[in-house]
Amino acid sequence: MKRAETYRKVGRVVRLERGEEATRLIRIEEAGQATLRGSQFFAESIDEPVEIAKIDSSRVELVASEIESMIEAPLAVERLLVSEGIAAHENRSAQGSVAWEERSERIHLAIVNRRCRVRALVDLGDFVSASREIAEVATALRALELEGRISSEESLRLHPRVTAALLAALVENVKEHSTRQGVSIRQGSHPAIRRDGKGALIEETTLIDETGVRLETWPNWYRPSYRVRPVRMPFHVRLTGSSEPQRPAIEALALLAPIEIDGGLVKLALLASESGVPFTLSVEHSTSDLMRRLRPAGDTATWYPYAAGAWGAAAVIASAMSRG
Repeated sequence: MKRAETYRKVGRVVRLERGEEATRLIRIEEAGQATLRGSQFFAESIDEPVEIAKIDSSRVELVASEIESMIEAPLAVERLLVSEGIAAHENRSAQGSVAWEERSERIHLAIVNRRCRVRALVDLGDFVSASREIAEVATALRALELEGRISSEESLRLHPRVTAALLAALVENVKEHSTRQGVSIRQGSHPAIRRDGKGALIEETTLIDETGVRLETWPNWYRPSYRVRPVRMPFHVRLTGSSEPQRPAIEALALLAPIEIDGGLVKLALLASESGVPFTLSVEHSTSDLMRRLRPAGDTATWYPYAAGAWGAAAVIASAMSRG
């Protein structure tokens, strides 16, 4: 009989949820265990005290309050989630036992401009950058005026938060493509998230190389909860290679909706800006064409909580676009 693999998690989370009509502060304690034996997967809660550090909710409440104070008419908070968590993990398998601990900070914000009925999304992996990142998006969204659609052949500069979301979506959906020479997508590292869902170290490696060759199997496992079976997934993805020297006039500042990839077609709905004037922007490309046109445009990277994590830095897409 194949030896079972057992995963245990004990954790605490403080989460503030704000909708258009109500605000809730939620404290969660959980202790659970998952067993994987061959193709069989079992998950169950553990009836034991949660022996792990407590989380002071005042920090979560303060961050949420500061974010709300930045959103002024005609903008409104459609949804705001601010959370802080701590978890202790242990994974036991035929290869041995490993235990590790993680702390997390997460922000999800949906802001709506009620005058023109446009929503922008912001997802962040730490509290420190919240004021700067949200202020950039809110300022552009507040000044937005809808116009008629026009076509554009100009290159598009991506803000790091947009690059991160795009990379996380692309790396899981690209099968075969041809990248620009010298450009690749790599799995990076993160000082606070060093192990995967089975306790293995997350090591830097090339996921898609300069010629478009993709790893057949991702090296690490992602486990968002003990209740679900872990799946192979790339961690901390980042775009690397020769940097684009030109700075396009148009910059994509934020997503207006989650990225759609259907039948090999990538659809981006963006809040963009040119010469300080914001507008909405729609971009559609095949995954292979987008990979050929995507290239780095900056070295400073910020980590964002898309999929199993993505490092976002400024990037450029040389593409045909429509804005409206």
